[in-house]
Amino acid sequence: MENTYIIKLVRPLSRNIRSELFKPPKIYFYDAGLMQVLWLKGLQKEVMGNVFETGVFAELVKRYSHEAVFYWRTKDKKEIDFILKIRNAILPIEIKLNFEQFNPSAIDYFNSHYK
Repeated sequence: MENTYIIKLVRPLSRNIRSELFKPPKIYFYDAGLMQVLWLKGLQKEVMGNVFETGVFAELVKRYSHEAVFYWRTKDKKEIDFILKIRNAILPIEIKLNFEQFNPSAIDYFNSHYK
């Protein structure tokens, strides 16, 4: 499915190669509509965030390529939705439909470790 651009496995970013190898990738659909039909057959309020995140993923891949998009998660569940690697730069991107739900602790932690 990845070769036909239906899904993309987004690999984790880590300074420890062993961690990168053993953390499972996240699955994203290139088409949010297809994801909706396959998973829920409708847009319910609980999944709007996932649909929005999938749409952002698709736009990042279109603009930067699928090889530039990663995600980041620690063992204690700190997570950043996307890590964009462009040349020598690393950009953390957190996706929220509601800004009030944003908690900067994961991005602060990431920035302290990855500069």
